[in-house]
Amino acid sequence: MADIAAQNLTNNGLEPTFAACASGGDAFVNDSPTKYLAIFRDTGGTGGQVVTPTVQNSAFDIPPYGDVTANGQPKTLAADGVQVFYNLSDLVFNDGSGKVQFTYSTETGLEIAIIKIA
Repeated sequence: MADIAAQNLTNNGLEPTFAACASGGDAFVNDSPTKYLAIFRDTGGTGGQVVTPTVQNSAFDIPPYGDVTANGQPKTLAADGVQVFYNLSDLVFNDGSGKVQFTYSTETGLEIAIIKIA
């Protein structure tokens, strides 16, 4: 699993730098209350990759609603497509090292960029 460094979004904007996705998955530090965008793009022209953020803590008791279950919300990329994950709650997605982990059905033609937005 590769660690991906976040890129800062500034008033001047950003042209993100993408990295090839690792075969064992990728992770980034998710330090709440900072918000991040995890952007994935298909560069192989075939699509079909399924990207899944790993749920670390799926069961919650949220008063007054009671028990709530979180899921990984997998997303599938189209050929030359882009998918974005946002609002990845640290309570749900952070592992013991404070990182969000992503896994892939295949990393072929798949790239990742992490953008720090606040």
